[in-house]
Amino acid sequence: MSFQPGRMGVAEGMALVFVTTFTSIFLTSWPLAIDSATTATWMLSLINGLIGIGVLYSQAYVLQNTSGDLYAACQELVGVVVTRLIAVYYIGIYLLDACLLLRQFAESTLLTALPELSFEIAVGWYVFLIVLILFIGIEAIARASYLFLPMAVLIVFIVVALLTPQYQFMYLAPWNGPGFPNVVMAGIHSVGLNMGILIPFILARSFQNSRTIKNSVLYGFGLSSFIKSLTLAAYIAAFGTGAAREKVFPFYEMARLVYINRYIQRIESLIIFLWAMMGILNVAIEIYIGLYLLGRLFNLPTLRPLIIPTALILAELAMFPGEIGSVIAFHHKVHWSFYNIGIYIIPGILFAAALLRARRRQSC
Repeated sequence: MSFQPGRMGVAEGMALVFVTTFTSIFLTSWPLAIDSATTATWMLSLINGLIGIGVLYSQAYVLQNTSGDLYAACQELVGVVVTRLIAVYYIGIYLLDACLLLRQFAESTLLTALPELSFEIAVGWYVFLIVLILFIGIEAIARASYLFLPMAVLIVFIVVALLTPQYQFMYLAPWNGPGFPNVVMAGIHSVGLNMGILIPFILARSFQNSRTIKNSVLYGFGLSSFIKSLTLAAYIAAFGTGAAREKVFPFYEMARLVYINRYIQRIESLIIFLWAMMGILNVAIEIYIGLYLLGRLFNLPTLRPLIIPTALILAELAMFPGEIGSVIAFHHKVHWSFYNIGIYIIPGILFAAALLRARRRQSC
């Protein structure tokens, strides 16, 4: 699983960030978020976007004052021992997120499209496709993601537009939900949903330059945040906060609500393929990032022998919980707590160390 340094551009990086921060739209994260921000839940994505842009510029500054990627920057700024601890943390959260997403996408496939299919077979097909994609390499994954990006955006806008007759905009009142300070705090706590913004910095050696990385995150994450905010506002306007809390798959329920005429109905069946492929690409990207950091940690010459064992272990762990409710609740908790360490604390430490190092050089 080798890649040529400097080959990926803005399009590939934008797709990597978009896919890993956007696919939560297809899962059961919105009803849980509505409990904290109610009618102002659509603001959370915008708040996340502003915080993510701050993380973007702080890590771009780190790369400009170091050499290589985020792993090499950690070695220069905080030492080898701390770098290994940081690498272990990121390996853990990316592989954990891949495992939880694999379980949820497999369950969603059974509940929406193939109710008679065995759960083990569904997980097996997902794992087979993920392994196949991983053997192709990260550049191919990024370019495949870029092909699905416009289709995902187009489908979301079509569903939002066709639901216009169903909207009751008073469902969005009160506009500040439980209070603007509470909404801001909820947005700050939920930034862990967007761990994908760090992927171009981790894979910095495979991009052309630092400007490419910056633009990739800015465009990919900006587009993802805007579309999620718009779609979430449409979701609340269509269902209201009371009914919105009860929906298992929010975007699927939005597509089911679309009615064109008596001959064109149930358009949600057309988006399930895109839904599944976005999930497969998201899981494949996160597994690759975990394996890439593992290879950097142990100086491995190749990652190919690790793909199949890692995928099988994650598949077994994904099937271990007895019911999906506990998986969704656990995923929500780690998004709002454990993942924030990788968004706030570690990038903040690296930025402070890079800033201190730059000032020392100026003084000398």
